[in-house]
Amino acid sequence: MYKEQYKIIGINEKDRWISIRSKSNLDLYDSEAFNELLNIIAKDINGDIVDIGDFRYKIKGDRLDLTYQWDGVFGINIIYPQKSSEIAIKFLEKYMSDYEE
Repeated sequence: MYKEQYKIIGINEKDRWISIRSKSNLDLYDSEAFNELLNIIAKDINGDIVDIGDFRYKIKGDRLDLTYQWDGVFGINIIYPQKSSEIAIKFLEKYMSDYEE
């Protein structure tokens, strides 16, 4: 079990991003939940985290080539290069939970 719980709260097919919120809902104020999620995924796929600037990261070995991003306005976002979010969502679902808000 993870320290934090996560869930997908929005999908923007046009701009190809998935918005994620943590149960603590501190994502907009602190990057701790983002860092935890990024490290969990990197460990799970046995990849190294690469800082690509502006609080954006990639994970070496990520076959989906996702970009993980955090900022104080939008919180946690995952940017996917595929035309559809379906594959990225399927991958991310194993890290999500259906907590009550």
